Amino acid sequence: MFRELVTLMRASVRKPAESVPAILSLGIPREARWLGLAAVVALSGLASAIMLLVYGAPPADASDTAWVTMTGSPIRMAMIQGIGILFVAGAVTHIGRVFGGKGQFIDALLLVVWVETVLLVIQYLQLALWLFVFPILPASISLFLSMMTGLLSMVVLFWMLVGIIKGLHGFTSTPAVLLGMVATMFGAGTVLLLVLTVLGIAPVAGV
Repeated sequence: MFRELVTLMRASVRKPAESVPAILSLGIPREARWLGLAAVVALSGLASAIMLLVYGAPPADASDTAWVTMTGSPIRMAMIQGIGILFVAGAVTHIGRVFGGKGQFIDALLLVVWVETVLLVIQYLQLALWLFVFPILPASISLFLSMMTGLLSMVVLFWMLVGIIKGLHGFTSTPAVLLGMVATMFGAGTVLLLVLTVLGIAPVAGV
């Protein structure tokens, strides 16, 4: 079973749209999909906690920046990621329905959690590099590898998101899906920032 999941995960990276039916056919119940969301958030938070434990919190003179405020606590990062996954699942559902798709939110949630699982593998690869490889490499090479793994995460994220939207809703036009995704993400990002500000997670200017 584990080998089959690994094979499906590899296939979903290479051909995400074609892999959607296989992922949905796994028959994962609704409750397990929400547990999957909690699991990927917890594992991602664990990686962040390890990084903070090893390298420490950001310097005090940078504590007034939005980035430090959001990343200075693994719990805060986990909350942001959990909210973000829900927003992305909602965006995947919304984009499809705007263009006539019929995909359901609960299926979009499963697919986004699947994408996050793939990204989690990359995140732990980054963690391993930071802990065991970067300390013995020149700083310039470490910086380059860090940038490349970060870029890899972004490429995989957008590639797989476009694919799961196509696969979930039965679309065939990649440019149209990409355009709709970018437009929706801008809108969702604005709403997400407002929500985080209300919750006290995102910093308010001048505070």
